[in-house]
Amino acid sequence: AEQFEALIAKKVDAIIVAMGKPVEAEAQFKAAKDKGIPVITVQSGAGPYSLFDIQTNEYKVGADAALYLLGQMGYTGNLMSVRFDGNIASRIRGKVLDVVLSENTAVKEVGKHGMARTQSWRDDVR
Repeated sequence: AEQFEALIAKKVDAIIVAMGKPVEAEAQFKAAKDKGIPVITVQSGAGPYSLFDIQTNEYKVGADAALYLLGQMGYTGNLMSVRFDGNIASRIRGKVLDVVLSENTAVKEVGKHGMARTQSWRDDVR
């Protein structure tokens, strides 16, 4: 909130927010809009006070990643997946992986780890 207020006070030409949460900064987004400062979000979701949001097609990313992985495995073998269902993009990619695996039965998912929301995702995955 303080960073937004500082940018608004400086009368910047625009504000770009990457992987933010418009709902949590709605008052600041509104203040920027009221001052004529456009707010553009990236991978954040749109809000009533942002101009637009730039999103990645996570379904395509998931399909490309899953097929690349299976290609590297020669479409056979075992794998273990690590998932983080607390993030919509990760959740979508995991669902697409499930579909790809259902059609490629020579690859077996022998383990699945669901990451917790911790201070250190690296420690959780280890």
